[in-house]
Amino acid sequence: MMARKLVMIALALPLMAATVIEKEWRQVKKEIAASGKVSVVELGVAWCSFCQQTKQAMKDLPAIYDKEVNFYYVDLERYEEAQEEYAVRATPTLLFFGKDGKLVEKKVGGMVEIGLKKKLEKMGVRP
Repeated sequence: MMARKLVMIALALPLMAATVIEKEWRQVKKEIAASGKVSVVELGVAWCSFCQQTKQAMKDLPAIYDKEVNFYYVDLERYEEAQEEYAVRATPTLLFFGKDGKLVEKKVGGMVEIGLKKKLEKMGVRP
């Protein structure tokens, strides 16, 4: 019985960890400006395999960088204003914002976890 409880707890732990936040674009912009943290925003669409791969690569990072970085996903099919505001021509497009809420870099194309970590390190963020 005790072993079964331990297995259930072990299975539930990843579900309790921080995740990539999927929100509406206006709310994301407000949070970026007010948070005082570095923010990474993936602009993508549900049917894009590279968008899904990048979203998957980002999924473990909030638990590592939770005090330093916010991670967001914005669905461009639902929030077209983000696409217009940042002239998105291909998905995924990643936006990296500094602690001051200003855009540091716009990257077109997906990234794997190690690439995201290296980019954050270049921005002065450590786990």
